[in-house]
Amino acid sequence: MTYHPASLLMLKEIDRDNKDFKNLPLKTVTLNTLSAGIYIITWHLFFGFCRLHLGWTVTAYDPVLYLPLWLWPWVRDIAVLLLLPNVLRQASLNLIASYCHYYEIPQNNVFYQNQILDHWIFAPFNLFSFNFGQTHILHHFVTNQPFYIRQLISSKALPVLEENGIRRNDLNIFKNNNRYFDNETMEKLRKEDKIYTLEQSKIKSH
Repeated sequence: MTYHPASLLMLKEIDRDNKDFKNLPLKTVTLNTLSAGIYIITWHLFFGFCRLHLGWTVTAYDPVLYLPLWLWPWVRDIAVLLLLPNVLRQASLNLIASYCHYYEIPQNNVFYQNQILDHWIFAPFNLFSFNFGQTHILHHFVTNQPFYIRQLISSKALPVLEENGIRRNDLNIFKNNNRYFDNETMEKLRKEDKIYTLEQSKIKSH
């Protein structure tokens, strides 16, 4: 699970829904505190030095004025080699993940969960996320498969999925707010109680 401030808001819900994970919030925070701390400190140092070099200081008591100049090359190199590429990758991954997944779908049916997203407009984002949009759907069918194996088999697996009706580059996902069905179909299925929605307390199969 990605560790960031937003994930902390979901930890209690994840813990409640997954009884096999004992003390998940505490373990997640404990295991990630060191790496997150280093990341946050280095990130703030980097922007502090940037403000210092650009003269964007606030009054004569700005903390960045006390930063030692000998530290700048270290902070700069760490930021360029580790922090900035990581931010680029994470941003690309989050965007692609947001629009290749469907929600409010029939339960227990992997067919509706994901699409193949490799439209040319997503090429830069797929480039920095190891082609996540095109191959992530394979993870929904074979969950323990490493990402590089998914890429290796994608040329043969994806055409088979398409032949069986898996969607590819369904850009209507933006208009439909990540729903698999359009609004008219959604209303019909809701009336028949065949769609899982956040409001339902009991899920029935499609």
